[in-house]
Amino acid sequence: RSGALAQVVHRGGALLALLVLIPVGAAALRGQRRRDGAALLVLLVLQLGLGWLMVLTMLPLPLALAHNVVAGLLLATVVRLA
Repeated sequence: RSGALAQVVHRGGALLALLVLIPVGAAALRGQRRRDGAALLVLLVLQLGLGWLMVLTMLPLPLALAHNVVAGLLLATVVRLA
């Protein structure tokens, strides 16, 4: 049960991150930070795709590692935009 709760919380956080970061990336694309905005949006799509692929393939370790690496890159991009 705790694993299922963790998944629900993780997916809720992912949805919240998408709702916050898509407008941030779009605003950066329209402003002076086009490269950072594009990187943010591409990383968001990649992260979402990796997450779904992990669910469909029963969480293989290489995909989990890639998901974590992209999360770090997303964080670095958001910090760079801040």
